[in-house]
Amino acid sequence: MYCGNCGKQTSDTNRYCEHCHFDLIHIQKLLTDDDEPEDEFRSAAAVARRCLVLCSVVAASHGEDRTKILSWLKSEGLWDDTSPKERSFLQSKKPTNKQLINASWRVEALYLLLWALRLIPSLDVGKTPSEQFRLTELLPFMGPTSEFINNSELRREGEIYELNEKIYEAHWAVRDARINSKSSPKDIDPGVIIERHYGINWLMGYCGQSWDNVTTDT
Repeated sequence: MYCGNCGKQTSDTNRYCEHCHFDLIHIQKLLTDDDEPEDEFRSAAAVARRCLVLCSVVAASHGEDRTKILSWLKSEGLWDDTSPKERSFLQSKKPTNKQLINASWRVEALYLLLWALRLIPSLDVGKTPSEQFRLTELLPFMGPTSEFINNSELRREGEIYELNEKIYEAHWAVRDARINSKSSPKDIDPGVIIERHYGINWLMGYCGQSWDNVTTDT
């Protein structure tokens, strides 16, 4: 296919033009079946509920009492918001080391969603926030959640689109460096940027993907 911005031929499997990084999603939709799921932003309430679930996953990865976490999620009506992989992790008596590491990294996706809910004033796309926010001060973890969910408000879509472009470009730079055996950008943590990308793709409803199935195409 040809890019609608620069006019050069580019892959029809990548969301962005490989030459000018123009977002091709709308062109691709015209070329695909009508049954293809459309991107649709998650609601503020859905994002708030996902933040609470992610906080639980991160807390469990750091040794918090899983029995209490499970009881709280169920009592607050959040259990249905957990993904199959999250349920497996939270219910496991002996999670693998890989599960623990993956769960702890989810805090970086959580920071992205907290930013989207205006709970964090700014966010560096490729670094952990220099200010170590206490999640229990931002979220009603292990407490009543209805007020937090009902009062949540998302940033303007324009702000989110702008950050999405920055995240995509940063992730592309990291992958390009790895593929072409170049030095990785010094100001971007590869582990952080993939979680940021994961979180914002879910937030923007990229291809209608559920949490466990989010892709981070570049």
